[in-house]
Amino acid sequence: MTTWTTPRTWTDGPVTTTEMNELRDQLKNLDERLTVLGQTSPTTIQLLNTDSLSCSYYASGQTTPGGGADTTLVFGDADEEWRDSTGLHDGTSSRFYATVTGLWHATLWVAFSTNSTGNREIAIQRSTGYEFNRWRDVSSLTSEEKLMATCADMVMTAGQYAIGIVNQDSGSNGTVRARFQWRLVAR
Repeated sequence: MTTWTTPRTWTDGPVTTTEMNELRDQLKNLDERLTVLGQTSPTTIQLLNTDSLSCSYYASGQTTPGGGADTTLVFGDADEEWRDSTGLHDGTSSRFYATVTGLWHATLWVAFSTNSTGNREIAIQRSTGYEFNRWRDVSSLTSEEKLMATCADMVMTAGQYAIGIVNQDSGSNGTVRARFQWRLVAR
């Protein structure tokens, strides 16, 4: 594979042979990188874009966190499924699976119900036990929902999974609404 060099900043004046050769080498390097990824033609790139590995689930009131313990958010098969054309979600375990090795992006939104006081936390956790971006809110909201969000980019091998975690330590635990989006970013 050719070596990537810092792109030149073009200035006014004639373009030299050396500058054109640098441009040729940069384009060759880019072409080689796309070929390694299996993107060998504009047609292939289009097919990869339209057949993306992604899913989005919404859960309305199936999880009631409490007692200050981490609770896995439940996204059952009966929930509103926005997209899961490739079987990334397991409705029994509420796990979101990486079906191929690559960089995966997860986004989690959680709405805590009214009268949910005390500390509220959300996080995304990988099957290896590693936790990403735990967020904590300590405000005492009593009359309106509290919306929290977090996201993570994770290098996953095929078969690993991610879950959404919620925690609340108040005495007035209410159900939560949540959305989890999961998609492959790069192989």
